[in-house]
Amino acid sequence: LYIDSKYQSFWLNKIQYRKSIFRVADKNDEFSSSAKITNEIENYIASKADCVVYSASTLSEYVSEMKPNDSFHLANGVNFNHFYYGDHDLPNDLKFVPAPRIIYVGAMAEWFDFECMIRIAKKMQDVSFVFIGDNESLNIEEKLPTNMFFLGKKTYRELPSYLHNSNVGIIPFNVEKYPGLVNNINPLKLYEYMSVGLPVVSTYWEELNNLKSPAYLYKNQEEAIFYIRKALNEKTTLKEKYIKYARNNTWKSKVKNLVEYLSL
Repeated sequence: LYIDSKYQSFWLNKIQYRKSIFRVADKNDEFSSSAKITNEIENYIASKADCVVYSASTLSEYVSEMKPNDSFHLANGVNFNHFYYGDHDLPNDLKFVPAPRIIYVGAMAEWFDFECMIRIAKKMQDVSFVFIGDNESLNIEEKLPTNMFFLGKKTYRELPSYLHNSNVGIIPFNVEKYPGLVNNINPLKLYEYMSVGLPVVSTYWEELNNLKSPAYLYKNQEEAIFYIRKALNEKTTLKEKYIKYARNNTWKSKVKNLVEYLSL
């Protein structure tokens, strides 16, 4: 039984299982939606599960405080074939977005550094910045730079076509304002971007640095612009470096590690 949400604790009493796993993917008490009751539920599941797995190595202490029966660091992975072999055709709504394209795929919630992206876009008018995902929490106004394109939510099946037709993947998280949250994120999008050979430019944070990935990590706006330019000017032969990194971090390999650890 594999539980990855604190809202699914009831399965522990509804399903017969040989082993129960509770996956902790974030430092959940750092979210604005966190409450005492949700933290108590998370601790309850951790105490009942045979093993708690956590995606970021920096979550070790957070998980330890839950007093689990056992714990295991299980980093995120990627469905490599889905992205690598996915649709390469240019999506209709990208046809009107000039290349080169810098793409972000994912939630644009409190930790998304929207203001920084606006400043960068204003200074890089020759580059298009494409954002895919839920942006309802953002204050999107007509005054935004004309080279910022918000294309809304896309299905998982559609994502490869957008990545294959972009030039750089970006992860602009606000580690300065949300250090407790961001420093404990092991970003799925890092592996997804690299699965199609995209160079990645990301905010620097502790866990991401620990991964020793080939991503470019910036600590300020000037470094972000420098690395985006550098990534855009890379030789296409470097794509294989990113693809290799993603291929070495598939979900299949992660599950194999978990099964071996649990002796199933």
